[in-house]
Order: sequence, then structure tokens, then C-alpha cells
Amino acid sequence: MKKLTRFFRPQNSREAVLLFSVAAVFLCLWAFVAIASEAGEPEHLPLEERIIRSFRQQGDAGQLIGPAWVEHVTRDFSALGGVAVTLVLILLVGGYFIIDRKPMIAGFLLATMAGGTAISVALKQFFSRPRPTIVPLLDRVSDLSFPSGHSFNSAVVYLTLGIVLAHAVPRKRAKVYCIMAGFFLMALIGLSRVMLGVHYPTDVLGGWAAGTAWAAAASIALDFLQRKTNPEPARK
Repeated sequence: MKKLTRFFRPQNSREAVLLFSVAAVFLCLWAFVAIASEAGEPEHLPLEERIIRSFRQQGDAGQLIGPAWVEHVTRDFSALGGVAVTLVLILLVGGYFIIDRKPMIAGFLLATMAGGTAISVALKQFFSRPRPTIVPLLDRVSDLSFPSGHSFNSAVVYLTLGIVLAHAVPRKRAKVYCIMAGFFLMALIGLSRVMLGVHYPTDVLGGWAAGTAWAAAASIALDFLQRKTNPEPARK
């Protein structure tokens, strides 16, 4: 009983973060299963179509609402979740950790992104949901729709980077800022995909849920690696 009580009452912040990460994995996996079971159902399509159309001008579905620069900014935000951009970012950050003599973290980042990309592709092939066709697509796409790869990648890459930075900075406010920055980028990228008409809202929600689950699992793995290489007890 004492061990069970101690498990639910973490003795330090490190244990609290680990407990939160475990809970996040299960919660996000549950959310993904719930979203996947409803995605594509006929009763939800009218609402999703209305959301997509709400970003387009009345009388011209090929134009986003607002001035012309809105489309350019939306494309820029969307590109932040692309494989090319996220891969370059991971390589640059990984290179820094190699120079800083922390090859374990560099390898961890690469493995996290590689595994996340494989999972995203496998999920798309499994669900095989076609892209929306209710408005002209404002981005070139050639793969399937569910879950959103950009949303998945943004959760995996930016949340994982936020977690790694949070482990590196000492102040609590700085840790929170690193994690929240990852969520902020996730939101921008996911919203941009719906605005461009290339994804249904449930595609984005599914990508966020699955990607966050993978990032939380990566956080657990990172904590395990750090405990193995630095077995000293964490500060309270």
C-alpha cells in the first residue's frame, strides 16, 4: 500500500513529470482511438465541411478569407510541419548536441523522428481516408488524409524538442515555456492544414493525439536514458 501511495504522490519534480508523461500517453492514445472511430462518419462530415468552408470567401471558394497575404502566411506555417523542414531542424539541433558531446541526445532525436515518420505513414495506409474535395486545395498533396502528417510531425518534433530543452534548463518557468512553445507551433501548423483545405479537422485532431502520445513516450524514454547515464538522485 505504501508503494502504491508513493507512486501517486511523486517525491520530486522528476517523478511528477514521469507520471504525467505516462498518463499523457494513455490519454492521447484513447483520444486517437476515439477520433479515428468517428473520422469519416457521414453524420460528422457536414460539420467538418462547414469548418473548412468558413475559411474561404463567399462566392470564391478558391480564396481564403482576408487579404492576399493570409494565404502566403498560411503556407509558411504549414511548411513548418513538413518532413524537409523538421528533418533539417532535427539535424541542426542534433549536430549541436554532438558538438556538445551529448551524442545520446542527438541519436534520441533522430530515432524519435524516424519512428514517428514510420508510424504516421503506417497509420495513413491503414485508414486510407481520401483528401477533402469540397474546396480547391491550396497545397500540393499526393498521400492520404488521416491522420494529418504535418500535425503528427509537429507534435513529435516540436514537443520532443521542447521536452529536451526543458530537461536542459533549470528554471521551472523556462521549462513550461519550452513545452508551451511546442504546443503553440502544433496549433499553428494544424490550423494551417485545415485552412488550406487539404485536411478535415478530425485529421488534424488525430495527428495531434497520435503525435503527442509518441512525444510523451519519447519523454519517458529520455528520462530512462538520463537515469541510466546519470543515476544520481534527482533534486526535490
